Amino acid sequence: MTKVTTIELHGRTFNIEKRNKEWQTNYRDAKATTGMTKVDAVKALKEYDKVKLLASCDHLDKQIARDDYVKIHTEEFTSIFGFAPPRDFLMYHLGCGLQLDVIALDKKLRTPDGISTNDYILKTYGQYALDMVRQMI
Repeated sequence: MTKVTTIELHGRTFNIEKRNKEWQTNYRDAKATTGMTKVDAVKALKEYDKVKLLASCDHLDKQIARDDYVKIHTEEFTSIFGFAPPRDFLMYHLGCGLQLDVIALDKKLRTPDGISTNDYILKTYGQYALDMVRQMI
């Protein structure tokens, strides 16, 4: 078993480890770069476009934060709306984390035609409920 080491780059911490016979760097367990050697994987990370790398890290951070929010607030959502938050399993299986299925939500709420789901939630359930839904999308 290879020892996992880390590298700090652009204010982010990346693990460096050997997985499946190749070296890789990863951010929060998401693969960033690979190489035949540890040096190659780290070099590829350092050469990677900074803007794209940070954008990818930010996207992953937001996804993990949303996942945590959904898990923590599922019971509260259920108590407010009377049903569990409908999850978008297609997006989950595509690697996008836990997300609210807005189409299923709209159907479960029975939002009247001509009224946006946002406006309906705000009017019927209040600002806190609307904020919760937005955090889960």
